[in-house]
Amino acid sequence: IKMTVDAMTRSVYFPKRAKREFSFAMGGWSSETGEASSFLQYWVSAFDKEHGLGTSNYGGYDNPAFDEVFKRALTTVDPAVREKLLQESLTLALADLPSIPLHFESSIWAFRKGLTYEGRADQY
Repeated sequence: IKMTVDAMTRSVYFPKRAKREFSFAMGGWSSETGEASSFLQYWVSAFDKEHGLGTSNYGGYDNPAFDEVFKRALTTVDPAVREKLLQESLTLALADLPSIPLHFESSIWAFRKGLTYEGRADQY
């Protein structure tokens, strides 16, 4: 991948990214739920403003088979069935390779002696 980096402030970058003015863009994500649903909802689902889906799907990925399985997962209460549907959703999406992750960030937590905290996956 060849690119020219154009550093800009958040106030400039985010509106441009939302308008899809880039052929390549940087984004970040963390899970509020600890499962794949939040990433799939925002970054992989086809854009559907009414249902809050695909709001960060800047590449325009659209796979109706994925969306059908994923929407079933979102409305499934049984944890085991929901997990199976999320795994099926991931399998469908990964077969298409809708994005190419180039960087993975790990959170590092440091505290003074005597203070403990179990860091969450969503970094809060």
